[in-house]
Amino acid sequence: MYNLKMEKSLKKIICDISESIGERNLWSYDNLKKTADYIKNYLKERGYETKTLKYNVQGKECENLYAFKKGKIDKFIVMGAHYDSVFGSKGADDNASGVAVNLLVAENLKKESLNYGIIFCFFPNEEPPFFKTPLMGSYVFAGFLKEKKYKIEGMICFESVGYFSDGKNSQSYPPFIGFKYPDRGNFIGVVGNLKSKRFVERIAKGIKKYSNIPVEYLSVPPFLAPGVDFSDNWSFWKMGFKACMITDTAFYRNPNYHTSYDTFEKLDYKKMRELVLGISETLKNYD
Repeated sequence: MYNLKMEKSLKKIICDISESIGERNLWSYDNLKKTADYIKNYLKERGYETKTLKYNVQGKECENLYAFKKGKIDKFIVMGAHYDSVFGSKGADDNASGVAVNLLVAENLKKESLNYGIIFCFFPNEEPPFFKTPLMGSYVFAGFLKEKKYKIEGMICFESVGYFSDGKNSQSYPPFIGFKYPDRGNFIGVVGNLKSKRFVERIAKGIKKYSNIPVEYLSVPPFLAPGVDFSDNWSFWKMGFKACMITDTAFYRNPNYHTSYDTFEKLDYKKMRELVLGISETLKNYD
């Protein structure tokens, strides 16, 4: 019953963001603001105080949203997901799915006693034309954490986490990578750079231990595997932090990536539920 409720919660959040609100970016600015308000209200209703880190892009105010969950020690794991969508897309997988998983993990852990603190974050402007520029919300936020000298164990980026397939050859890879990984896109990936290798392994092994979702992981210089730095984890690497991206591998699997066909009914809510459970238990046992 609990698992069914979680699946329904994930589906509701993704439908609320991708269908009821829809495309959300600087060119659909009202929807971007509505999504930020939705996230704030969701966290408030679960007992969190949401803070904002505002900055301006092309004369418009954009908001990084973040909420603290204190731990026993003064060191944090950052949990991030971008809430904008690419121009012309409702962005159910990319990235309402990441927002939904992050919100459910926050809800799961609200009353838990943790060793490490957590900063739950939600970023605007991950998509082009801001991608891999200082105008990404995550770049602004990572710079803020660095400036304020927060002690960060690592950052977990949820990027497109809802699309899965059991079809043969449904999974593709960058050149020279795929020979050691499955040809079916039924797993969640945890990827990072070499500096983040130990962090990547701890998170991946935790998900595998505490859930029923298949997990594959990789730590590699980004030039050897295009895509491992294609989200907000890039911003944290640029600021010197360890970070990993948790992903369904996006364009390496999902034919609807960055199109108007990226809609809620194509996602696998059971697997997303398992990801929520796996991450929640990993963080509860992270020491």
